[in-house]
Amino acid sequence: MKLCAIPTMVGCFCVLISQSHAQDLLTYATTDQSETREKKYSKEIIHPKKGITLFDGLNPTLSGDSVRLIDGYAAKGWIQDYYKNGQLLHHGFYMDGQLKHYKNYYPNGELERDFITIDNDNALLKQYFSSGKLKCLTKLIKSHPVEIAEYHKNGNLKYEEVFHKDLAYHEKIISYFPNGKPKSDMLLSDKKSLLYSRKDYHPNGKLKSSGQLQFDNVMFDYIPISQWNFFDEAGELTKSVNYQLGGLMTTDETDE
Repeated sequence: MKLCAIPTMVGCFCVLISQSHAQDLLTYATTDQSETREKKYSKEIIHPKKGITLFDGLNPTLSGDSVRLIDGYAAKGWIQDYYKNGQLLHHGFYMDGQLKHYKNYYPNGELERDFITIDNDNALLKQYFSSGKLKCLTKLIKSHPVEIAEYHKNGNLKYEEVFHKDLAYHEKIISYFPNGKPKSDMLLSDKKSLLYSRKDYHPNGKLKSSGQLQFDNVMFDYIPISQWNFFDEAGELTKSVNYQLGGLMTTDETDE
């Protein structure tokens, strides 16, 4: 168990731009060529993990800096794109060639994502499985994800991540097993000292480990401090470890 490495934003990689998938669409935006409206797309544009990222390079909120051109002019208003079978792929509202609001769809007609610009600072991204169930919900402030909720395919919550409003540190990170039971949690317990409680759980719900972390604002990392306890699947204490400023000081093994 690597205590000082707390994963962040593991769920919604789709909010990042996939240049390899976007390149086919964005060629016209970086050359003198305009888009031809006859072009349609195959289902191969769907990334197995990230989904449909084809249009993200046109979204300035997701750090996209490309411009969509139609007949030599920056796209404006509502524009639709389609799969080769005629099914709707993309329905987006453009201003000066860049996206403000849009929806992408799977080949089966189910919504794949819904991006909404709320105002100049705030935006909301909803992503879905091809079954229609919610996959991920991301709230963004000034292009930064500040709240993330990811879901298992069965609909149960998989992961939660919430930043403090100044984006400098987390307020909580929680992950869940597919059955809905907690897998791990990191919760801010002392805002002034930036101390956190951290717990990990076995699949049966029994506590696996517990201890404290302190945020290091230089390394942007969470460092184990004080005493950490480790438990087996029956809930019996197996080991205690003491840390000082992230360094291992003493280890007490429990006799069998």
